[in-house]
Amino acid sequence: MTRYPVRPGVPSENGWPMINRSGCVLITAPGAGRQVPVRAGDVATVMSRFLAAYSVNVEPIRSQVWGWSADNDVADSNHMSATAVDINAPQYPWGQRVMPADRVAKCNALEAAFRGVMFWGRRWNRPDEMHWQIGVRPGDPRLIALAADIRAGRFQIGVTPTNPTGPGPRPGRPVL
Repeated sequence: MTRYPVRPGVPSENGWPMINRSGCVLITAPGAGRQVPVRAGDVATVMSRFLAAYSVNVEPIRSQVWGWSADNDVADSNHMSATAVDINAPQYPWGQRVMPADRVAKCNALEAAFRGVMFWGRRWNRPDEMHWQIGVRPGDPRLIALAADIRAGRFQIGVTPTNPTGPGPRPGRPVL
């Protein structure tokens, strides 16, 4: 199988330019307690809250979460632009629909709650149930507004009474 290297500046599938590791920050995958490299800035803000919300509203994160990668089997992979994560990968093999219906419904609700900013790879013709990505282009006002709301404490999904600050700054409870 061919592996394609990061080509900084070349757009990935979602329109974000590929970057080197130096353009990433580490966020924590709740439950798994692992650090995940994602694109710095608004992407990191949204991805951090998304991982917390997934853990609270869909299922616990039990395995490695994959973020940025220096190479990939897909030439324009969003992992190379650091705008995608794979969650609980061993449970959800690429190309298969194995997620139980109740969990699919929770994922659909979570995707909707993130205001069109997140996209789920299950929707592709070759499904990728582990894969979540930023589903808007760079500079999209929905991403900018969502990140601002998270930082200001106006977006409480992924915040629980037992983890009152989640990855964001204020106490609250799950909205879903």
